[in-house]
Amino acid sequence: MALAQVLSLKIQLHHFTLRQPWLTFTPRRVPKFELALAWKGSSPNTNHPPDIIITTGRKAAAVGKHYRNLLKSINHACKLIQILNPKDNLNKYDLVLLPQHDDVLGANVVQFQGSIHPYNKQWFKQQESELSPYIGIVLGNPNRKYFELHFADEISLIRSSFPNTPLYFCGSPRLAQNSKEIISSLVENKDKIWLDETDGVNPYQPLLSSAKKLCVSSDSINMLSESCQSNVPVSVLAKQLTPSPKHQRFIQSIQHRLCALDCLDFGTPIEYALNQIKLSPLIHSLLKDSL
Repeated sequence: MALAQVLSLKIQLHHFTLRQPWLTFTPRRVPKFELALAWKGSSPNTNHPPDIIITTGRKAAAVGKHYRNLLKSINHACKLIQILNPKDNLNKYDLVLLPQHDDVLGANVVQFQGSIHPYNKQWFKQQESELSPYIGIVLGNPNRKYFELHFADEISLIRSSFPNTPLYFCGSPRLAQNSKEIISSLVENKDKIWLDETDGVNPYQPLLSSAKKLCVSSDSINMLSESCQSNVPVSVLAKQLTPSPKHQRFIQSIQHRLCALDCLDFGTPIEYALNQIKLSPLIHSLLKDSL
């Protein structure tokens, strides 16, 4: 949606499910693929076909190729943009948008840093929040060993470095129950916590816009990328358990934007995905008619 909003004011969003056995073979489309596809809510209207189809992930890649072929059968040509590596022949797409840390190149590949998201300078200027006194502890779903062996020590370091600053724990609902219990056990009276909808409204966006500092777990490239677009210091939690070489490459690429857990000093903020995409000569040349 972030990319679509840059390219057009006329956007349609369609949700779908895929049945087996076709689901197993995505992004490839095996015969009778139309039997696999069920639209949730409204289905695309071939009477008002799009100029651009944007898909993300291997399942949507298969659906995008199927719908583009359907439009070709009624003599309507449209472009297909795939976000993230579909693990498919990239030449089947007009553009493939891949993060730099995937380390994949191609004639139709546009690289971006981190993840594509809607958080830019204008968004931050428009936001207001009352969470400025807090340090945001933003947790994706790091390895359980982190919570058992390292989490308490890192929280203790943050507290000792900023003794008068409350913490706001914001964790993914994907966290295991025993991990949530460890997090909850470290919450003090001055702190706040959100781990799922039973804790009220998700504070993630207000923390992005207004926290004094953000500490983000190393497993979430999306949350690190979004946090680094903010104007506040960003530190990495669970860095010793970074889950993959891909994550390590990404964290290394933003090293100049990061600071230590006990520090508020950081470098110049990075210009992230949307700016890179808007300025890309490849996109402008390929999509100039649509833009």
